[in-house]
Amino acid sequence: MINKLIKLKAMKNKLLRFLLLNLFVVATLGVFAQLPVSHDFNTTQNNWVISTVDFEYGVTSLNAPVPAYDKGPADKFFMTGLDAAYSNNVMTSVVSETFNFLTAVTPQVSIDIYADCDFIVFGGDGGFLEYSLDGSTWVAIDGTPTWYDGTVSPISANYAGSACWATQSWTTFTAIVPAIAGESTVSFRVVFVSDPTSNSGAGIGFDNFGVIETAPPVDDMTIAYDSPV
Repeated sequence: MINKLIKLKAMKNKLLRFLLLNLFVVATLGVFAQLPVSHDFNTTQNNWVISTVDFEYGVTSLNAPVPAYDKGPADKFFMTGLDAAYSNNVMTSVVSETFNFLTAVTPQVSIDIYADCDFIVFGGDGGFLEYSLDGSTWVAIDGTPTWYDGTVSPISANYAGSACWATQSWTTFTAIVPAIAGESTVSFRVVFVSDPTSNSGAGIGFDNFGVIETAPPVDDMTIAYDSPV
């Protein structure tokens, strides 16, 4: 009798889950998960919602002096006060739509950040990126090495002592975020926090948000047959 030997190359547990979840999503929802995500914000807010005061969407209207964060008349982004100083003693955010990452294996998040915040040695104002799996509990995203160059002031009413972006020219930050893989209700938000004492600088801006899959593709299936001697 001919014995069939089926060899599956590099078919690890994560990749098996990838295939099974794709079948599940298609069968139940009729669509694949939302990867990749690419939001440049040039023509639309891409369903990101400003939750409270200070953050604005668009381009600066100042002619002179041109702010350091200006990206030109066609490149829109979010900023804490495009043409004015940010407020003291606030916690404000911009929240994304909800994403379905059921089929994700090794998702990588990226975002462009500008930060020019009141900052001193023991802490000041700043911003950071968070994710949520349920829309209510939020977890900060960080990279290796750390994304952040500052800490929120200890006298702030919100997030005191948390790591934050404080001083950055436009820079792209990326990080693998395993916690969002296989989840169907993932949202993100950029948070800005200021203390009661000073508001020098432009605050924080963000642009070009994305999520991609970085797992290698599944290798082709190799089938071999053993013939009788």
